[in-house]
Amino acid sequence: MAGSYSGPTILYIPAVERHDRELALEKDIGAMNRILLALLLLTSGFAQAQTPGEERKPLRLDVDGEIAIDQQGVVYQHNLSTILAPDVKKLVDAAISKWRFEPVLRNGKPVAAKSDMYLTLTARPADGGYRLSIERVRFHSSRQATHKIAPAYPLDALRAGVGADLLVALRVDREGSVLDVAVVQGELVSKRKRVNPAMLKSFEKAAKDAYRKWKYEPGDGDAASDTTLLTMMSFSTGDSDRVLGGWKPLDKTQPNPIPWLPAAQQAFDAEGLRQGQSIALDGGVKLQTPVAGTSL
Repeated sequence: MAGSYSGPTILYIPAVERHDRELALEKDIGAMNRILLALLLLTSGFAQAQTPGEERKPLRLDVDGEIAIDQQGVVYQHNLSTILAPDVKKLVDAAISKWRFEPVLRNGKPVAAKSDMYLTLTARPADGGYRLSIERVRFHSSRQATHKIAPAYPLDALRAGVGADLLVALRVDREGSVLDVAVVQGELVSKRKRVNPAMLKSFEKAAKDAYRKWKYEPGDGDAASDTTLLTMMSFSTGDSDRVLGGWKPLDKTQPNPIPWLPAAQQAFDAEGLRQGQSIALDGGVKLQTPVAGTSL
């Protein structure tokens, strides 16, 4: 059945995903409480009363949400799905409302558009307090998968306790069918020092076979005929070296080109992409306002 899998594989299991979300939520709330405390200390003047010599470490938090822009690239609506402390949310909301985007064109005409967004907030020690800023921002497709098929775990890798992380490109048509699949980048995950590199090909085949059976939400009426999505697939056993609750960047090897895209569209930022997220490489929203590194 789609969305479930028995055995030692930890992959697309709803209970595991909910557990990961709960853990992430607890971490988010804890981190934001610390950030809020730091901000209150800074704005109230109490930051100067810290214990002499006490080390203050930078704080970091990933924030998910959705944004909507009009034909002129002006933000008319946004929502944050990550729970934030009220004062921090107020600062983030105020910053997002001022962002400006390049107009999204469909058949040469500007149209309103929506996109999921992914922010990384940081609070760094500064002048006896903390300075809150947006470290990075990325926008990814809001088209959600409506039908998922769990891939078959390669038996040789399963016996050896080897897992894999794959960065995969999907060509999806307007109706939501997957027309083509390409593995852009991948690495094996194992506690063993020596692993047969040929196993990666087995994982890639399993991922391709599964994704070709996936279905996505239909595109809107103005959408281009095809959309390219960049997404993640993870294979894991209890013996593989995996930490749940977040993605680590893949290795720095040169990614494989996506066969159906021109060279100008081959550059992308997939760092921090997590299971369940996807990046639209064509037709997505693009910021005009400088955001990365700006203070709130």
